[in-house]
Amino acid sequence: MAAFHIRQIFFLYLIFFCRFFYGDAAFGSVVIEEEEFSEELLLRPLPDRKVLAHFHFESRAPPTGSNGRHHHLFPKAISQLVHKFRIKEMELSFTQGRWNYETWGGFDPIPSNNAKPPGVELWAVFDVPQDQLQAVLGMVHCRGRLFCTENLTPWLKLLPCRDKDGIAALVDRPSIYKGFYHSQRLHLTSTGFDSDGVDSGIILEQTLTLVLQPPEKRAIITSQETKSQPSWFLTSIFGREVNGRCVLAKSSHVYLQLDQGLVAELDNLRKENEMLVADFIVEKYSDSQPFDLGLTWKLPVVWSCQQAPLHASRFLMGSGNERCSLMNNLKVSDVVEKIHVSPSEDKVAPGLMEMILKFPCGTKSAVVTLEFDKGFLHIDEYPPDVNQGFDIPSAVISYPDFQASIQFLEDKSLETLPILAKLQEKSSVLSYTEVLLVPLTTPDFSMPYNVITITCTVFALYFGSLLNVLRRRVAEEERFLKSKDATKGSPVLQFLSKLSAKLTGRPLETPQPPSTSSSFISSKLILKVVLVAGIAVVWKFYLE
Repeated sequence: MAAFHIRQIFFLYLIFFCRFFYGDAAFGSVVIEEEEFSEELLLRPLPDRKVLAHFHFESRAPPTGSNGRHHHLFPKAISQLVHKFRIKEMELSFTQGRWNYETWGGFDPIPSNNAKPPGVELWAVFDVPQDQLQAVLGMVHCRGRLFCTENLTPWLKLLPCRDKDGIAALVDRPSIYKGFYHSQRLHLTSTGFDSDGVDSGIILEQTLTLVLQPPEKRAIITSQETKSQPSWFLTSIFGREVNGRCVLAKSSHVYLQLDQGLVAELDNLRKENEMLVADFIVEKYSDSQPFDLGLTWKLPVVWSCQQAPLHASRFLMGSGNERCSLMNNLKVSDVVEKIHVSPSEDKVAPGLMEMILKFPCGTKSAVVTLEFDKGFLHIDEYPPDVNQGFDIPSAVISYPDFQASIQFLEDKSLETLPILAKLQEKSSVLSYTEVLLVPLTTPDFSMPYNVITITCTVFALYFGSLLNVLRRRVAEEERFLKSKDATKGSPVLQFLSKLSAKLTGRPLETPQPPSTSSSFISSKLILKVVLVAGIAVVWKFYLE
């Protein structure tokens, strides 16, 4: 009987154990979400014989309540950052070079969302204000100002396979740094936190946007012949090959996208419909059969990308170091509808000015001019490269009435892929102006050196003369002169001097008494003491 009760208790315990640990598989009551990672690469030929390469990596972390704070694919540093500062959304980008809106386009999601201004851009949305986010991000990423190896390496370490496997293996440093434009971007999205600090999931997007020049063979072209686009392969552009997907990636795709203007030109040439996007699955390839993709041009094709609603440029006006002006040419009437100015705080934050401009129909161009005066800084506040100038960040131009998106052709299966789904979402059109280099008003930095030199010279003369006077021994000089006169008074010397006087017919010189030399030395000493005292009085009067 006792054994029967023990078996019942053991059976109930086994059922409870299985229900607790395997409830989702056996009973279907609890669904535990898993972390996901996907990698994609979008390639697009550009009209000016260059190639756009856009890497997109997406990592998803389930809610904290599903598996706690333990992660298998999602970077733990990013998860801790989100929970510590309760970040709803954040974006950090490092960019070198400027996106050419006139040639590479400005009315699709890639330039609007991924083409960033030169330098570093950071913005974030919090539940509560935070002041230490920049310091923490400086620990995760390099504090360098521009896109460099110190910034790229921590960015690649956030990937599950880093740059050792998968599509990220194409990220070759020399190939990237010799490009015309490169921008790495990190975008965080969190749907929010409850009262216990439990999030409902985190999405991390890592993008790397590159504009590269494919290697090409030199050819002799006549003036009437149009130069065709260079043919290229992935191995020729990046110098590496893809040996399959990252083993931790859920999906791995490479896309070849043709711009709408190029598709229209191809339709006119070949009289047939062409696909806007070609999808290549990397999962099918391995070390024995690496993946490589190329594009060969047989006929010269000329096309243009879709432009932004307005082209903007910015430049500096004026001359001299006192007054200048900043001009924004917006390619005329009063177009300023609203203006908001945030004054700058000394050594804390720069000034910010926002304007809402409304142009009437038919407006071709508009110019916004801002005048400013240059001021002097404290000598300790000037940077070491002060003669280089001061960088003014790019201005941001937004077009609220325009939405950018890409609509693909008939194949609807492409809409479910992450990067293509992002490109089909409507987003606001943004563009950035150039970075300006403004020369600072600098003082004559040689003046401190001149003052130090003159001061040291005066002090050397003063103290040198004073020490010379104080340390001179007058008695020893008198004894030296007496001994010298005594030497002159010897019989031999007197005989020689008389003989010389007779031969030359000059009168005999009689030696002066020692008292005369002594009085001369005393007067000389008094004159030096008076001179040193006068210098000291003048110096004291000058200092006062």
